[in-house]
Amino acid sequence: MGEALTSQWTTVDAWILACVTRDWSSVEQLIAGADALDHSIPTHREFTSSIGALMQSGLVEAHGLKFRLTSAGHAIREHWSGGFSDWAAALVTALQVVPRGESSLELSVKSFDDAYQRYWSRPI
Repeated sequence: MGEALTSQWTTVDAWILACVTRDWSSVEQLIAGADALDHSIPTHREFTSSIGALMQSGLVEAHGLKFRLTSAGHAIREHWSGGFSDWAAALVTALQVVPRGESSLELSVKSFDDAYQRYWSRPI
């Protein structure tokens, strides 16, 4: 893991957390979730900083490049009702009780771009 962007939880962190579930999810699946939730795609730097911080803070665990919520992450995520309009406020507020990790995920730009391309070219 590399250097983080910030030591305070951000809306981007909440956005990424909102996309992680209790089931193992790939980078491609998290990109799809981010797009479905906010109609936008995180940048490579936003994604690696947020997922790394969530992992270091014990909210998300990884197995290779698959991610899922820990029990602590699930408890934070339960503060969100699942609605499209309230995720940012609910999750950023809930995250404040946990110190933000300072690490970012080691993931090449190419790997992130490949995941985005797989998402973008999937059959609908």
